[in-house]
Amino acid sequence: MGSVGVAGGLGTAADVASGTIALGNLTTTGTLKWTRSSNETSDRVIDLAGTTGGATIDASGSGALTLLSAVTATGVGAKSLTLTGTGGDAGTPNVISSGISDGLFAVISLIKTGTGVWKLDAASSYTGTTTIQNGTLLLGAVSQNFSALTLGGLSGGAATLALGSSGTATLTGDVTFSAANNSGATISGSGASTLDLNAATRTFVVGSSSSANGADLTISAVIADTLTGGALTKTGNGTLVLTGANTYVGTTSVDGGTLSVSPQAISSSLTINVGTNSTAGALNFYADGAVGAVNLATDANLNIGGATAAGGLGFNLSGSSADKITLAGAGALTVGATGGLINARALASLTPGSFTLIDATNNSNTATITGFTLGVLTGGYSYALDNSTGGQLNLTVAAAAA
Repeated sequence: MGSVGVAGGLGTAADVASGTIALGNLTTTGTLKWTRSSNETSDRVIDLAGTTGGATIDASGSGALTLLSAVTATGVGAKSLTLTGTGGDAGTPNVISSGISDGLFAVISLIKTGTGVWKLDAASSYTGTTTIQNGTLLLGAVSQNFSALTLGGLSGGAATLALGSSGTATLTGDVTFSAANNSGATISGSGASTLDLNAATRTFVVGSSSSANGADLTISAVIADTLTGGALTKTGNGTLVLTGANTYVGTTSVDGGTLSVSPQAISSSLTINVGTNSTAGALNFYADGAVGAVNLATDANLNIGGATAAGGLGFNLSGSSADKITLAGAGALTVGATGGLINARALASLTPGSFTLIDATNNSNTATITGFTLGVLTGGYSYALDNSTGGQLNLTVAAAAA
């Protein structure tokens, strides 16, 4: 491929203008395919020159390709840049070092396909959508805005957005997991990186994929809300898994499907709604695969079920222990007219007895907890709900009748 003034597979370019690689012509997409066996760094500019015809950069060598110059768009019209190929891995990814920019009259969208890894090592200013169908899109230690983020949608693909060690992925739109024949998707984070809600309600639309083993979209990155005012709403019939120590304080709503969390994932949210609108939803604590304390934030309210839909809660059980939700301060539990379902799974053999699932005795509350019925539970035992202790909901477990 070469660089300006350096010979390569595309010849020798004397200057930036003659070295620019124009991809796309009118409505036809142009493709640059790189297949070298050793790593290469090039400062040649990639320009999206078509109108609606975009560009594809296919890095399928056994080495990795690094593009030092910004990706530009001089062609008039909205178009897409597709990063694809089988080359690159997390340790030695293909890299765009100087970002991707809209043109003066061109909005650029980014698509990641192929099993390889591409890294954005500088903040990009493109304002179109971002779609990760397969492989990994890795962010460097930069802040990047995403106007609309879609993961999945490719048959057999496994899509990952990996945040850098100190950057911020700021959502200025919603997040969608497209479930079509997909094996699940991940948004991962490390170090001080965060996925920021940017002071607005962000909807996570998660479809259900038969290949995802009950974890359609998993977010281990910390979800934050630096400006405050942000909230998270889960819709769709799939399962969204949250495992990070999230810090946003806004509302968490489950308006369809399942939200599966580690306790730390919702410990800052001041309002938690499960199935309170017109669509049933479930919140479970299965994500960590362990029994633990679910301590809600001081003054946090937990609302289960609504006028026409039920809300479900799922608890881990093991031995004589169980997940337990504890309210604090002035926080209140409210169960809607349609009620709530109690689901539970046994991680190990259970010791017959009483398991406290909800403790709402904060603020001297002794009101009887009503409105819950049994849902899906591990077989081999008999179960009953016990609300005889004011402010608590207990699950009585006994050996199944012979």
